[in-house]
Amino acid sequence: MLNNMKPLHTFYNTSLIIVATTVLFSCTNPVDKRYSKSTAEDDYRRIKELKKLDSADLQLLAHFMVEKGLVGAHILEMHATYRDILEEAKRQRENQNKERNKKNLETNFAIKHEREKIEKINNALKIVLKKEDIDTIETKKKNKKNEKLAPKNIVQYKVYFINVQEKPIKAFKGDIIFNDLFYTELKRYTITSFVTLNPSDTITHTIRLNLDEANTSDKTFIGLKPSMLKPNWIPDRLIFTDNSIIE
Repeated sequence: MLNNMKPLHTFYNTSLIIVATTVLFSCTNPVDKRYSKSTAEDDYRRIKELKKLDSADLQLLAHFMVEKGLVGAHILEMHATYRDILEEAKRQRENQNKERNKKNLETNFAIKHEREKIEKINNALKIVLKKEDIDTIETKKKNKKNEKLAPKNIVQYKVYFINVQEKPIKAFKGDIIFNDLFYTELKRYTITSFVTLNPSDTITHTIRLNLDEANTSDKTFIGLKPSMLKPNWIPDRLIFTDNSIIE
C-alpha cells in the first residue's frame, strides 16, 4: 500500500510545483519588468496582450519609447521599469500641457489687450474712410508724339480723422490695410500724425492707388477691380497733449 502511495505523493508534489509556477508567472506583471532595448517590442506586446494597461496608457508608453531619442532618453538608459517609463511619460505630458496652456493664456491676453486698445483709440479718434468717384481717370497729358496716354485706373480714398472726445490729441499712429475679398492683406500704409487735434478737430489724409499695369511699377493691385479692395484701419498708438498714452 505504501508503494501505491509513493506515485500519488509524487504526482501531488509535481502538481503543486506546476500550480505554484503558474501562479507566480501569472502574478508577475510585465509592466514591472525593467526596460531593455532588445526585448522592448516583445515586452510591449505582452503588456498589451495581458491588458495590463488601458489603451491610452499603452499609446502613451509606445509614443514615449519611440520618441526616446528626443525626450526621456535618460530614464530608458537607467533601465527603469515600464511602469517608471509610463510615469515619466505622464509627467512630461503634464508639463507640456501646462506650457501649452500658459502660452494659450498669454496669447489670449495679448489678443484681448489688442482689442481693448483698438476700441479705446477708436472711441477717442473716429476715422471716416471715403472712396472718391474716380475709378477711371483719363489722363490729359500727352507724350512726345502728342498722343493720349492709356487710361489710368485710380482708386482714391479720403481718410478723415476726427477727435471725438474732450482731450486734445498730440499724435497718433496706425495702419490702413487694403485686403482683397478673401481678407488677404495686399498693401499696408502707415499713417503717423503729429498735428494737434483739439476736440472736434479733423485732419485729412489722401491715399491713391494705381491699378493700371502700364502706369505703375507696383504690381500689387494689378488685375483687381476697385470693388475688390477692402480697406481697414488698425490703430497702433495715441498720445494726448497731457502725455497720457493708449497703446
